[in-house]
Amino acid sequence: MPDQDDHLRKLNAELDELRRSLVKLGTPQAPPSAPGSRARALETVHERVNALKTVARLLRADTAEMRLRVEKAEREAWDQKARRADTDRYATFFQGMMDRGVFLPPSAFESAFLSDAHGEAEIDRTLEAADEALEGAS
Repeated sequence: MPDQDDHLRKLNAELDELRRSLVKLGTPQAPPSAPGSRARALETVHERVNALKTVARLLRADTAEMRLRVEKAEREAWDQKARRADTDRYATFFQGMMDRGVFLPPSAFESAFLSDAHGEAEIDRTLEAADEALEGAS
């Protein structure tokens, strides 16, 4: 697969760059002792700052890419679940709940919400209605 090969080459190049940056960060530097070494000390500080920036940039890029992969996998998983959903059975359950005075969203893919207006009595009545409606939907 050319896409996978390209991705692996890019990943390996980023890992090499990360390794080089981490080596630069871990290399101890002697403090300047001669008057002309002040410029070298500033150059060393500049190299380390650039190495830190590289590490931060690569970590941000990897985090963003990982987030996109997870989101894509979650979307695909949701799509697969939605395709397998028994919408006819939900319609029967939905009608059974309505017949018992419990109003749910008409689609199996919508959410129902509780609020402070729902006390223990309402929740108990809803659970009883759900048990009865599920028996009818089986």
